Parts: sequence; C-alpha cells; structure tokens
Amino acid sequence: MSVIRKINYWAAPYVWKKKPAGRLEVLWQDIQKPFKNAIPDLDDQDVVASIVRDNEKWEHKEYILKISGNLIIDPKSGFLIDTDGTIIRESIVFDHYGAYPEKLRLPSSRKITELPEVVIYDHFWSKNYFHFYSDVFTKLHLINTKSTHLKKLPLIVSREISETRTFKFFSTLPVASEFNWYVQDAGEIIRTQKAHILQPMPYATAHWMWVKDLVKDYLKPFDPNKKIFINRPAKTGRYIANFEEIRPVLEEEGFEIAEMENKTIEEQIALLSSAGIVASIHGAAMANILFCDPRTKILEVTAAECVNSHYYWLATALGLQHYDCLTGTKMEVKRFLYPKGRFFLDPQKTRDYLKKIKGA
Repeated sequence: MSVIRKINYWAAPYVWKKKPAGRLEVLWQDIQKPFKNAIPDLDDQDVVASIVRDNEKWEHKEYILKISGNLIIDPKSGFLIDTDGTIIRESIVFDHYGAYPEKLRLPSSRKITELPEVVIYDHFWSKNYFHFYSDVFTKLHLINTKSTHLKKLPLIVSREISETRTFKFFSTLPVASEFNWYVQDAGEIIRTQKAHILQPMPYATAHWMWVKDLVKDYLKPFDPNKKIFINRPAKTGRYIANFEEIRPVLEEEGFEIAEMENKTIEEQIALLSSAGIVASIHGAAMANILFCDPRTKILEVTAAECVNSHYYWLATALGLQHYDCLTGTKMEVKRFLYPKGRFFLDPQKTRDYLKKIKGA
C-alpha cells in the first residue's frame, strides 16, 4: 500500500465531516437483545463472562431507511454524500477505516449517472464472508418479506464487490435474478434523490435459514464421524504460531485439517454440511457453520483476549447441537484497533477440548 493510501486509510474517518440525514423515513425497524439473560453452558468462566457481557450490551437492529435529498453515492464506500461534501451518517451502516472514500488526493475525472431512486446493496462488506451472509445478501430476504416494492428499483453494488466469488456465485441463484442490479464502476458517481439503506437482523434464524435453503442442492449428507479443523495460514494475519505442534494432536484425534482460502463456495458448503464436528480458528470462514447439520458440534479457537460472541450467537440461532470455545495465549502482535497476529495453543489443553467436544 502506498504512503498516500495508508494516510487516506487512517485519516479519512476524521477528515470527512458527517451529519444526520435532513429527510429520513423509517420504513421498517426492529431492535432486539435476543440473547439477553442467556448464560452459555461452558467450563471456561472467562469465556462465559465475556459472552454474558455481550449478551447484555449489544442491541441487534434491523431497518429499512429512505433518505431524500440531492445526494451522490460514493463508488468506493457506497456512502451518501450531500451537496456540501458531507457524509450522511445513516448511510454508514458499519464504521470501518477501509470503507471510507479517499479524501487526501485530487479525484480523477468521473462518469456521472442520474438514478432518481435506488437501493444500496454493498460496496465493501461482502469481502468478509460473515458480513456477506449476515448483513449483505440477506438484504434480499428483507426486501422480499418487508418491502417488495423496492425490487423494481436499481440495487447498487460496487464493481469490486460484483467481481468477488461470493457475489458471482449467489447472484446466479434464481432469487437474485429477480432484482434490478446496477453495478457502479470505480470512477462513477451516482446522483440520486432517494436512497434506501437496509440492515437485516444479524442473527435472525429466518434470514440465515433462507440462505441455507437457497443452496440446498450443494449440501452433502451428514457424517457424525467426520471431524474438520479449519486452519488459518500466517498470511491471513491471525494464526496459531505453534501449529506444527498442534497438528499431530488434531490428527491423532481424527480431525481433517482444511483451509478455506482456496476452496470454492460449493466446496465450502459441501465440507461444512457433511461434518459432525467443526473446530475452527475464529475468523470469517466460521460463517460457513451456516451450512452445518443441526447435529453438528462447534469448537471455536481463539486468542485469550479475543473472545467474541459472533459464533456463539450464530450457533445458537442455527440450533446447532453444541458450542464450545478453546482459548490460547494472548495475541503477540496487534494491528491498531483490530486483533491481528499470532497466538499459541497448549497441546494438552487442545487435546482435552477435542476429546470433550467429541463426547458432548
């Protein structure tokens, strides 16, 4: 990454001014704490305490908003920008450094397209499997169940996202072909007077099962004896530093070691749907537990200070048979504001957890 791009990456959220929408209609909204008061049945009390805090803290939101005005859609972020060069705050569904439009260099000449009314689909988040399934693709289900009149409007997706393997695979499904897709090029500004912003309920069972039903032809028969460990190579940024010490433990306990980076969507669906036990390092690839049989047992593996409730919530929403979490050492290296680096697992503790999940 060039120096100017690095500066843009970190500085853009602070350089851009943001304001609430002047004309905002809430077409649909639902706010829940679906796991409030739930206490996971786990042995590690530090993990239990972390999940309980998240269960109490986080509100889960679903909404459809209509924002009106003289607006442009930025081709990199999908954010709405008013005529005064200010980002409309409600168009920032998730705040992330990498999503922001660049600010600190002169823009190149751009194509301008006029579209009176649109629905914004995605410009950034589908790069992450979890967000694709939880927050992006399920927008189609939200439209189909709550606002079918939006189906006739242009559904805006960035050129970059349209070329990802997830979009290419899922956009070929019959349900996706019913929508009016519009691919926004990298150098294209879209002007609009009405834009719809959607956020599906992140852990709504109905949304996730809708996705699973769409790919039912790719699911494989459940094998209770099939045990999978999803590994992450060092290049992905979060990995087990002593994996070669852990490998024989996994093999002795009958686990097949797999990495998702080079597998097709079809291969990932087939692998996870057939497994009786899935153990995985915490990461976006764990979203593939969506395709597991309800009898599947899940073991999440993470660094000590990086316990995250996402996959406990997802396993619960999917009704999977059992969830547990194995923690290692603290992360040795961190990227600013985001856990990225290596951690170590204790071989005996790992063996104990593998045996426990097998007997659960």
